[in-house]
Amino acid sequence: IKMEPLNNMESLKNSLSDLWKEVIPKESQLVVIHSSLFHFRLPLEDLEEVLINSIIDLSERGLTVALPAFTFSFCKGTPYHFKNSLSETGIWADWLFQSGKAKRTPHPIYSFVVIGPLSDKIMECKNKTTFGEDSSFEYFENHRTAFVMFGCGWEYCTQLHRTEEQLKVPYRFYKEFSGFADFEEGPQKKSCRMYVHNLEIGSENDFTSVVD
Repeated sequence: IKMEPLNNMESLKNSLSDLWKEVIPKESQLVVIHSSLFHFRLPLEDLEEVLINSIIDLSERGLTVALPAFTFSFCKGTPYHFKNSLSETGIWADWLFQSGKAKRTPHPIYSFVVIGPLSDKIMECKNKTTFGEDSSFEYFENHRTAFVMFGCGWEYCTQLHRTEEQLKVPYRFYKEFSGFADFEEGPQKKSCRMYVHNLEIGSENDFTSVVD
């Protein structure tokens, strides 16, 4: 989808409204938006308000929206705090969460900022493994979800890792990541089991055929 040149925030607001109507199927219950705002070279003035309001508008239309707020630094030992740990996959999620209108799912690596009718159900996912049974990703798979790549390519669609775990691909294996996480009850020991890429065998992900 090509957006018209944006001269002001009003034109951006109208373009976003048209964009969502164009790319989100009418039967969708959920929308997951992976974003990289840098590539749009959008004016910073009032950008936060316009982007947040566009998501709130979608939720008021009955859609549930999930923005990735991933924090891979937990895997390297950095303590996680559900309020203070900023998203490492785009500032849009931080803006929406800081607005007080949305919630952040309780996962120290793969959290989502969610808003809309299905938010509480996503919050309840136990995430026995990061991409597996009773995970946020399984929930997305089962609830008519539209995945939108906003300024980044399909290779960044994390849902693809859900399929890799389902197929038990040989170039990945289960690994435990442990550290301290705070979900409003103070720092506590937290472990996450994730199906990770085995770097030792020299394989590289190539999702070209899937993207095509």
